[in-house]
Amino acid sequence: MRALFTGGLLWALLQIGTSLFLGAFNIKSFGDKKASNSTLMDIISTIVHRYDILLIQEVRDSDLSATKLLMDHVNQGPGQYSYIVSEPLGRSTYKERYLFLYREDTVSVVKNYTYDDGCEPCGTDIFNREPFVVMFSSRNSGGSFVLIPQHTSPDWAIKEVDALYDVVNDVRTRWHTDDILLLGDFNTGCSYVTGKDWETIRLFTDKSFQWLISNDVDTTVSQSNCPYDRIVATADMLKRVVLGSAAVYNYMVDLHLSHSLTLAVSDHYPVEVRLTAGPPSGPPSGPPSGPPSGPPSGPPSGPPSGPPSGPPSGPPSGPPSGPPSGPPSGPPSGPPSGPPSGPPSGPPSGPPSGPPSGPPSA
Repeated sequence: MRALFTGGLLWALLQIGTSLFLGAFNIKSFGDKKASNSTLMDIISTIVHRYDILLIQEVRDSDLSATKLLMDHVNQGPGQYSYIVSEPLGRSTYKERYLFLYREDTVSVVKNYTYDDGCEPCGTDIFNREPFVVMFSSRNSGGSFVLIPQHTSPDWAIKEVDALYDVVNDVRTRWHTDDILLLGDFNTGCSYVTGKDWETIRLFTDKSFQWLISNDVDTTVSQSNCPYDRIVATADMLKRVVLGSAAVYNYMVDLHLSHSLTLAVSDHYPVEVRLTAGPPSGPPSGPPSGPPSGPPSGPPSGPPSGPPSGPPSGPPSGPPSGPPSGPPSGPPSGPPSGPPSGPPSGPPSGPPSGPPSGPPSA
């Protein structure tokens, strides 16, 4: 039992140590004004340091001056972060960027593209802010995965979230992968998506997709109770999701902030999920590679290395070389054929069969 517990604990710690923590945060109109507020920047930087990759939405920063201030602030703390950012996106003069901040020592960017959703000047495009698709690679395992961000327009949430199904298929065709995670402020809740609306959203009706943030959670700071922010995994990506790790991060409670200060940061909470760093392999199925934690409970695995220091305690292992010195102490059961061929019958050496449930949502 001790070996079982020890093996399971070591495997669980290994999974956490090599996992990747991802978040998506609608930061509420992030630009020069917010970047000039040192109190808010301290809070935002603390939130950034929680993650290996953080998608930030509602970045209104045409010249990237606010983004560069944020990076300077973030990199005063532990670990070095880099960023990759989209072009300003939007049909009108109001435009936003998708901004990914990522830890340089845990992940790297492989490639990216902006999804072509049709002719914007013609009015035939689908998304107001088309997805900026990024493939990341884990530095620990070399395994790659794709993130598809989306901040929908509330009035077009049903149509835009449904169209994410086509974006997934486009990624599959381009990059020949199904390790895909969709995340962001989908506005899929409260009055924007209700009742039968869900039946028209392929990303929901196709059960190969798993919605990791459910309809009964609240991702908003205000008095509303709406699950606007979501994380959705493809079937292959779901195998890399640490069970129970998808959650809303309530930074107001965790950082002991007032409600007004929390709202000054954003009217949304981040949503988050933990991934294993590489393709799922599960706990080891063989014996441990280190020494056993206690003495074996079975016989020794080989003959003694030298001659016995006294008379043998049982029958000889071969025919006698002379007359016996006395009667045997009991009938022999037959000579042993050699050292035992199997391992000792001690406790099982493998860890439990499931991964850890992940960190609490705070």
